[in-house]
Amino acid sequence: MNNIAYYRNLVILAGIGPLLMLGWDAWNDQLGANGVNNALHITGILSLVFLFFSLVITPLKVLTGWSSIIAYRRALGLYGFAYAALHFVIYVALDRMGSVSSTIEEIVSRRFLLVGFIALAMMLPLAVTSTNAMIRKLGPVRWKLLHRLAYAATILGVVHYYMLVKSDVRQPLAFAAVLTPILGFRSVKHYFDLRREASKPKSRETATPKKSRTFWNGELVVANIHRETPDVKTFRFVHPDGEIPFIHRPGQYMSLTLNIDGQIVKRSYTIASSPAQRGHVELTIKRNPEGVVSRYMHDQLKVGDKIRIGAPAGKFFFDDHQSKAVVLIAGGVGITPLMSMLRNLTDHSWHGTIYFINAMRSR
Repeated sequence: MNNIAYYRNLVILAGIGPLLMLGWDAWNDQLGANGVNNALHITGILSLVFLFFSLVITPLKVLTGWSSIIAYRRALGLYGFAYAALHFVIYVALDRMGSVSSTIEEIVSRRFLLVGFIALAMMLPLAVTSTNAMIRKLGPVRWKLLHRLAYAATILGVVHYYMLVKSDVRQPLAFAAVLTPILGFRSVKHYFDLRREASKPKSRETATPKKSRTFWNGELVVANIHRETPDVKTFRFVHPDGEIPFIHRPGQYMSLTLNIDGQIVKRSYTIASSPAQRGHVELTIKRNPEGVVSRYMHDQLKVGDKIRIGAPAGKFFFDDHQSKAVVLIAGGVGITPLMSMLRNLTDHSWHGTIYFINAMRSR
C-alpha cells in the first residue's frame, strides 16, 4: 500500500490481461463453436466484475482504513466501461454485421438490449470526466454527484444480464446478491454522513455565504515580492477593489494565466496564505532553472504587474475545527499547502494540537 503508483500500474496491467487472453483465443480460433456469443459473454462479465471492484473500494476504505486504495478506483471503473464498450462494439460489428439500422431496431424491440444500452450510455459521461482536469472543472461536489451514476449503471448491467439468460439465472442472481450489500453500505454511510454534517456546529468560515465559494476568474495585482531563500520567493497578490474576491480553503490552489514571449502559459500553484487574511493571497514558488513559468515569476514579474487568476480549486485541504489534533508532513517547497493550513488554524486560535514535520535538504 506504500507505493501507490506501483500498485496502480499493477492494476492497469491486470485489467489488460483478460483482453489479451480474449484476443489470443480469437486469433487462434479457440472461442468455441459460437465465437461471437462467447466473446459477448466474456466482455459482459468482465465489465460487471470491474464495475463491482470499483464500487467495493469505498466500503473497503471505510472498514479497513486503507485510504490509499482510492487511487485504484478510477482505473477499475474505466476498465468496467472499456469492457462494456467492447461488448457493444462486438455486438454491432459481428452480431449485427455493422448495420446501424439493424442495431437500433434490435435495441428498440428487445428490452434487455435497451436496458444494457442505457447502462452503457450512463457510463460514458463517467469515463469522459474521469480525469483530474474534469474534477477541477466540475468541482468536487458536482463530480461526486455525477459519478453516483456508476451505481445505477451497475444495477442496470445486472438487470440486463438477468433478462438475457432465459433459464439458468444463477450467475446474474449471484451478481445481484453481491451488489445488494454494497448498495446497502453506501446508503447507510450516506445517512450517517448527513447526520454527522447536520450535528456539526457552524464555524465562522462555514457561515460565509455560499456564493463566495464559487470559482472566480479575474485579475490580481502583485503587491509585494519577498525572497525566502536564494531560489524561493513569496508573491503577494491583492485585488484593486479591496478584499480578495474569492474564498479558498487552506490547501487549495489557484491557476495563473501568463503571456510569456507571446505565448499563453497556464500553471497552478498552491496558496500559501490563510483564507482568514481577506486582504491578500500569497504564492510561494521555487525557481526551476528549466521551468518556463517559475523563471518568469522570479526573473521578470515585478510589483504592480497584473496577473490573470482562476481560483479556488483542489480538494487537498484541512479546516476541520472539530478535530483534536492534526499531523502536517511536508518536504521542501511542498510545504506551501501546509503553511496555509497552519496559518488558518492559528488565525482561528484552534484548540487542537498541531504536529508539523518538515524535511529539507539543507539548513
